[in-house]
Amino acid sequence: MKKIFKNIANFFVYFFNRFLFSFNAGRYLQDLILEKISKNHLCINYNKIKLIIYTPNRLCYWRAKTFLTKEPETINWINEFKENDQFWDIGSNIGLYSCYAAKRRINVISFEPSVFNLEILAKNIYENNLESLVTIIPVALSNSTQIKSFNMSNINYGGAMSSLEKTLFNQDGIKLKKVFNYNLLSMEIKKLSSLLKLKSPDYIKIDVDGIEHLIIENLDGLIYKTKSILVEVDIKFQKNLISIEKFLTNNQFYLKDSYQGSKNQFNQIWYRK
Repeated sequence: MKKIFKNIANFFVYFFNRFLFSFNAGRYLQDLILEKISKNHLCINYNKIKLIIYTPNRLCYWRAKTFLTKEPETINWINEFKENDQFWDIGSNIGLYSCYAAKRRINVISFEPSVFNLEILAKNIYENNLESLVTIIPVALSNSTQIKSFNMSNINYGGAMSSLEKTLFNQDGIKLKKVFNYNLLSMEIKKLSSLLKLKSPDYIKIDVDGIEHLIIENLDGLIYKTKSILVEVDIKFQKNLISIEKFLTNNQFYLKDSYQGSKNQFNQIWYRK
């Protein structure tokens, strides 16, 4: 029944859109509708902080609506940060955690390669007056510096399940179909940090859909003052999981907490010994 409804809705929306596009007044109406939709937003009030998050589609609305409930451990972790700390948000999506941290007067470096998410990320930073506290770096981080193909399972604002790897998986380890890709600059975090003279981070969050281990392995020499690292791991990728554990343990970190998000994914929070 749900699929039938979607097909019927798609049919009518398609022909209504084509009808509007066929004459000047209709195209003006389309522009007006799109402009109003692009300005949809949701206000989040929490811990004496007000966040304004753009919600131009259902996915962004869902992300904003579930901000306080989806990963409460991440919010509690950010609440530990002190004013003027340095926070690297690697895989920031539309910037919910970047903006929340910045509202607490944290200096944020927000890494996000998706051209679709970057638009909403920038708008959220602007709407919350955080331009002086959040720096966007629109580069894909990996273990090499080269041009790579960035593969995406969808082209929605707020979308995830994207990767520099050829194979895409969802949160339950099921293979996804690539629907869009483009070439972009991929860089080693160590080389990028040196080039831009970035300050060593006090805290790092890494959520990049399957290549977390490639980024972590290149943090050597950059985390001498880092207090804690939150990394999303997939237990279906045991080799990656072992690599992350080995690197962090060798760099004097211990695993304090692990929170299950889906069947295969966990948020691990590591602290310096």
